[in-house]
Amino acid sequence: MRKAFLEVKEQSIVLIGNFNPAIFHPQWLARKDLIGSADADKASITVNHPDISEFQLSFCNIQVLVDRFSITSSQETHFKSIRDLVINILKFLPETPVIQMGINLEHHYNFSDEKEYIQFGHIIVPKKPLWDSITDDPGVEKISIRFKQDEGYEGHKVITLNPSNKYKLGVRLQVNDHLDLLSSTPDASMAISLLEKKYDLSIEKSSQLIEKVFNYGISSK
Repeated sequence: MRKAFLEVKEQSIVLIGNFNPAIFHPQWLARKDLIGSADADKASITVNHPDISEFQLSFCNIQVLVDRFSITSSQETHFKSIRDLVINILKFLPETPVIQMGINLEHHYNFSDEKEYIQFGHIIVPKKPLWDSITDDPGVEKISIRFKQDEGYEGHKVITLNPSNKYKLGVRLQVNDHLDLLSSTPDASMAISLLEKKYDLSIEKSSQLIEKVFNYGISSK
């Protein structure tokens, strides 16, 4: 068993399309009964501008650009809340064009032993015979592997491994489940449908993939 602990889980949803950042404000969400008025009053607003809106609620961060909407949470008890919030926002803005969507899962593991931290990198990316022959003390900076989307969906998946920016002896594993929303009507309907049908399964498969990669090379004995 590895001397490492899963310290942070983070989920995010990213939409690519055409948005009006100026309307995205905590008080607008409260007026639409998408969040409570108390949550809106306590929100921390970074910027609210025609080109960008960014604010933090008690359970998530939201950033909206003219071509990109993203919502992120590191609170596991609210992971489904961000999905529901995005669905309900899009139902209020049904004509919003959404052409791509990413359902993302990120885990940060913190190693308690430097030797195991280094060894993990060697297991995932063996340094012999190539890298040891090129340079002294090679280490993993970042690797990304792309593969096919689930059957019946357009797009792809990418798993990325790199050092954590949160822990000195940490690694970050992220899965980006990227979906191309092919529709004859460029609106929010396909995004809503996919979030309702695929979100839970996407997160489940991404979690299994991350665990499989992280546990690779551990003896079963």
